[in-house]
Amino acid sequence: MKPTVEEFKQFVKSQDDLEIKWFGKYRGRWYHDGIAVTGRLAEGGALVERVKNHGWDFEEWHHQDNLGFNYIMSWNVNWFRSDDKTDQPKSEKELWMDAVKEVRV
Repeated sequence: MKPTVEEFKQFVKSQDDLEIKWFGKYRGRWYHDGIAVTGRLAEGGALVERVKNHGWDFEEWHHQDNLGFNYIMSWNVNWFRSDDKTDQPKSEKELWMDAVKEVRV
């Protein structure tokens, strides 16, 4: 099972020994819309392994960018499990459909 955004956020914040910080919603290059953390890539890899060991289906991030000494590592928003109790960002398809509605005459 995949985590919700809120579950992932709480898990990231509980990893005090990793130099990873929660970033949250992130709009990256090439229209990437995701949920991100910041830190060194090696620490991000360790986080992915811990999430897998926690029992969630997880994979390496979908997008990364350099932030000087650190990186931002982001997963597509539609990759997370939906939960009605949390405010989920819109998926790429939902954003596209919203844009199409605005263009119609």
